Amino acid sequence: MGKINKEFQWRMQGILHAREVVSKDGLEGLDKEIKMRGFMQAPLVYSKGQIDGWWDELSTNLYATMTTVAGMVLREHFGFGKQRLLKFRNEFQNMIKSALDLDYLGSHYVTLEDYANELNEQFDMGIDVSRVRNCQGSYDETDAKFRTVKLDKVLEELRAGGFEDAAQFLEKKVA
Repeated sequence: MGKINKEFQWRMQGILHAREVVSKDGLEGLDKEIKMRGFMQAPLVYSKGQIDGWWDELSTNLYATMTTVAGMVLREHFGFGKQRLLKFRNEFQNMIKSALDLDYLGSHYVTLEDYANELNEQFDMGIDVSRVRNCQGSYDETDAKFRTVKLDKVLEELRAGGFEDAAQFLEKKVA
C-alpha cells in the first residue's frame, strides 16, 4: 500500500467528524453542521465554539460598520444632527431586536427576510433575499433559545382559548 495522500486524510477526517456529529446529535444535527460549515466555509479544524465566537465577532463588526456608515450618510447627505441620529440609532436597534427576538412559541415576530421582501416589493431595492434568509438561519441556529417556548405563556393562551383541560395536562407533564 502506498503513502496516504492529503485528500484521503481530509475525507477520512470528514467522515469521522460526521460520524461523531450523528452519534451525538442525529441526522438533524449533521444537516445543521453541513449547512453551517457550508455557509461559513468553515473547515473541520475549527470547533463549533470557535465558529460561534467568530460569528459573534463578525456580527458585532457588521453592526458597528452599518451603524457608522448609515450615520455618516444621514449626516452628510440628509443633514441629520445629533438628535435625529440618536433617534435613528434607537429605531435601528429596535428593528434588529424585533427581527432577532422570539415570541413565546419560539418563533420570530418578524424576520430579516420579511424586511428584505418588503423593501424589494415597495422600492425595488434589489436586496438578495436568499442571502438575508441564510444569515437569519445561521443566527437562529447559534441562538440556544431559538424554537423554545415559554410554558407560562402557552398555558395562558390555552386557558384564554377555552382549553383548560389541555393546560392542566401540560402542567402535569412538565411538573
